[in-house]
Amino acid sequence: MIVSSLTLALALLRAAAPAGDDARAAETASYAAIERLLESGALERAQRELDAATLSDAARLRLQGSIALRRGDATAATVAFTEALATTPDDATLRLWLATAQLQAGEAEAAHGSLAGTESLARTVIAQPLLRGRIALARARVDEAYGAFAQAADDFPDAAAPRLELVALCAEQSLFAAARTWAASIPAAALDATAARLVLAALHRDRASLPLLERIAARLRDDPEVVARLAHAWAAADQPYTAAMLFERAWALGGDHAFAAADQWRMAGQTRRALAMNARVGAEARRLDQRASILFGARQYARVVALEPAMRRAGVDSELARQRLAHAHFALGQYARASELARSLLGGSYDANARALLSAMGRSADAP
Repeated sequence: MIVSSLTLALALLRAAAPAGDDARAAETASYAAIERLLESGALERAQRELDAATLSDAARLRLQGSIALRRGDATAATVAFTEALATTPDDATLRLWLATAQLQAGEAEAAHGSLAGTESLARTVIAQPLLRGRIALARARVDEAYGAFAQAADDFPDAAAPRLELVALCAEQSLFAAARTWAASIPAAALDATAARLVLAALHRDRASLPLLERIAARLRDDPEVVARLAHAWAAADQPYTAAMLFERAWALGGDHAFAAADQWRMAGQTRRALAMNARVGAEARRLDQRASILFGARQYARVVALEPAMRRAGVDSELARQRLAHAHFALGQYARASELARSLLGGSYDANARALLSAMGRSADAP
């Protein structure tokens, strides 16, 4: 599902209120203050405030469940919301909270049952149809999910969330024309960086979506992750030069995309630019492994072999790395080391390649 669980939790949180709470104003203010802390992500402070607050059992349990849900403890959230619902069984928004927790805990059937009684919220609280659609997906009812999201898109024309769900659902079903249509229908005011990234991720393998993705990315040209997602789309379309330029721009904007840029420059045959971006890869082992790959692809075997001591020190010892080194030593006529490396590959993923290399050197794979 393309919209994160956190997004849905936030939608529910803004809709929630201590149903039937007749406590004095100070208690209501405490509840609202803790809700605001949750919205801002200050979970530890919210917990401390909750521990110190004077609230009804129903309000306390609701907030405790909300904190547990934000912490990723769906089981604890389910327990808290179930206990809260026992005190206020007609609270529809609380049923949405419970269904959300049950869905995150992998209990789709229970979540479906908990939705009963929330129908009155379907056209006023966007979380209701979003949750209904997600539960339908979890129950393998794709048509039902589509209907729920489509209805939400009609009922909440200014919201991006239902359309993002539809983009993801259609893309997962390889209905890319429909996915493009839904993506294009997202209101411009709702198309923020998060929404743009989600659309780009969903449609990055659909070549026909590239013009649309370019238009979306153009609105957020200074967001490194949006630019990188567009780069992935061009890479999937077998356009490494364009992808490399975009990944390099994403890196220049502050994103961690030097490795991807170097890889695409390598695929585009631009060795010098590939090496320049590779030099900016932070992790030493990853940088050295990629550098050897770039140089090997450019047939600069002496430089590959020269990297071997540094690679060994950095712990670069995958079968692929050893295969490259074996071939590089062979190309330089260094048969002793080439044979040693080739024999280390026997019985593994590159067994056939190793045997062919040993044969080319006139050496038996079975001999010591």
